[in-house]
Amino acid sequence: MRKSAPLSTIEEDFILGEENSIAKRKSGGGFMRVQKLGEQIVLFMDEQHHHENVVVLLTEDGPVVVDAFHSAVQFVAVENHLAEKGYLRPAVQIFTHWHPDHTLGNQKLAGVRCLAQQRTWEAIDENFPNSQEIPIREAFSEKWVAQVGGLEIHLLPAPGHTLDSTLVYVPKYNLVIAGDNLVGPEVEFLFPPVQQEDWAMDLDSLPSVYRQIRKLSPKLIIPGHGWVLPPEEMLSLNEHRFKNVLKRSGELMQRALQWPIGTSFDFEENLIRAWLSQASACATIDEQEALKENVSKVLRQVNQRFEQVVLRIGKSVP
Repeated sequence: MRKSAPLSTIEEDFILGEENSIAKRKSGGGFMRVQKLGEQIVLFMDEQHHHENVVVLLTEDGPVVVDAFHSAVQFVAVENHLAEKGYLRPAVQIFTHWHPDHTLGNQKLAGVRCLAQQRTWEAIDENFPNSQEIPIREAFSEKWVAQVGGLEIHLLPAPGHTLDSTLVYVPKYNLVIAGDNLVGPEVEFLFPPVQQEDWAMDLDSLPSVYRQIRKLSPKLIIPGHGWVLPPEEMLSLNEHRFKNVLKRSGELMQRALQWPIGTSFDFEENLIRAWLSQASACATIDEQEALKENVSKVLRQVNQRFEQVVLRIGKSVP
């Protein structure tokens, strides 16, 4: 890749074949990377905001947009791209899960067909009331196949990163848009903020999501954050990192369980036990030193009380 161009310019480059073009566009004080992954597939990634991803699928009836960034400032890049194609808004908006960095950026949803799990809508209403124009909501709780402009889109519930996480599978392109069930190497292993037990990640289910994706045999996987990798490399990266983090955090959580109930360091016992159930199944790893440096940053993302425990006991971890 060439050295980054000034913010005022657009840099065109080609990777993975001529059909995969990259442009860097000014967005919210940083670069919005735009990657064409096929004739009808465009990936937007904001490298200044946790490498958040939005995907646009072009159809005969208009664009389908998957996820929406965190802010309207970020989403302007997507709106400009749609305008270049002759569209004011998406024909369809899809949310892979309820987190704000995937749902709040598209502020112009009035009259737009918007697809998400019922759990996703409930979480949005509870956590972000009146945050968006009211779309034409369509909700599902089981596998659902949507037809948009001749394109068949499979929406597959896949609890892992969150209980409401959804895989978007497009058979025509052999494409899986994974949401945050998969993330690229550019970002830390992501844990959602545990605001409410109903919306917390389901650690027992996340490994099954990896198996679910493998069964689809995709040729292209787009993660919720970070760059696209070859499918098996992307899955192996996430599986290995998941096991590494759980092994180390399991050791911390085992000590945390010893704290008396009711102290200032007490927090959700169910969450701790979920970590332990996964950590106990992890194989021996060869990256202990790197994990020692990163585990405190990873754990800090779970919640404030989790952080308090780590800060209290982390110094004693060998």
